Amino acid sequence: MIVRPEKRNQGAGSALLREAIKFAQAKGCLRITLLADRTNTSAVRFYQRHGFTLSELRGRRSK
Repeated sequence: MIVRPEKRNQGAGSALLREAIKFAQAKGCLRITLLADRTNTSAVRFYQRHGFTLSELRGRRSK
């Protein structure tokens, strides 16, 4: 999820995330996993404010 810089801090990201969580729960999802670069501290803080915590899961990718 990406919010344009000029639209940040206006609640759009929080509203989108809340709706995504409600949608997932309504569909019976038991877990929500998201990815954010560790160096993206603003995203990490955003997700932490919404109750997400770090997990032991480690992502991998191929170039």
